[in-house]
Amino acid sequence: MSYLRMSNKRVIMLAKIVAQELGIKELDTEKIKINMSYECPMPVIVHKNECRLWVDKHYIAFSKDNNMLVQYVYVDNEHASEELAAMTKLIANESDSQAIEMLIDLKMQFREAMFLMNSKSERYYLLEKYKLKLTDLIKKGE
Repeated sequence: MSYLRMSNKRVIMLAKIVAQELGIKELDTEKIKINMSYECPMPVIVHKNECRLWVDKHYIAFSKDNNMLVQYVYVDNEHASEELAAMTKLIANESDSQAIEMLIDLKMQFREAMFLMNSKSERYYLLEKYKLKLTDLIKKGE
């Protein structure tokens, strides 16, 4: 399978939108750019105001209020398929009920993302709310 994803520039634009919504005023975009240049990048993780934001060239996700549940805003087909393949084993090996709940929620998000990507022949999944915001920003030329 050929893995295609959103451009680094658009991932950073989207990360800024999400960060702003979470009350994160300073996002180290240079660090994100550097990490994106690696073949196997590590996500940039930002903690602020009881929120956690993960930014990677393959995904953007966040959690709020020190909650274990994570919301994926953007995920490409490579990351979603890798994570989905690992979820069943992770869930089976986990004993903590909160961790199991989080893993099941993630598995459902990845399944939905893969279903929508496959049904629409798209290379990545982006929450509808953020599609609109990113499209508006791109139209403004920012």
